[in-house]
Amino acid sequence: RRVLCFFSTVNKSENDAKSWVEFCAIANKDNILSLAIANSETGYPMGGIGVERHSDVYCKTMEVGYWLGEEFWGKGVITEALSLFISHVFSQYKDIVRLEAGVVTENLGSVRALQRAGFISEGIIRQSFSKKEKVYDTYSLSLLREEYFKSKIKKRKK
Repeated sequence: RRVLCFFSTVNKSENDAKSWVEFCAIANKDNILSLAIANSETGYPMGGIGVERHSDVYCKTMEVGYWLGEEFWGKGVITEALSLFISHVFSQYKDIVRLEAGVVTENLGSVRALQRAGFISEGIIRQSFSKKEKVYDTYSLSLLREEYFKSKIKKRKK
């Protein structure tokens, strides 16, 4: 395996790192999990991946998010990280029945990575994401616990 997840995240500066450690120290571990994506042989940081639990009547759903350094795009790193991470999340959070992700419609590589990990496209959420004063549509994708474990059983039988 090329990917190893650490229980922290990768930051761009010392201040970013300090802010992240402070955030993790006060974060409710039942609601937020954030890991770094690093090369398993060298330990070199490549990106980050995490989940955050929704609240109230949506508390059995977690949103998945990730980022990856540009030099690692298109190399299967996120696909591999998602595979490891999803397994970890479903084993750590037994009450979670649904993982979901929103991806800007222009980011087709990310959509394909989620689909390879078993996520199903649910449609487009119009003008739901803003960055640098631009508003984007996003794809909504999800993976249900029962679908995940059914697909794992099918793969073992082959």
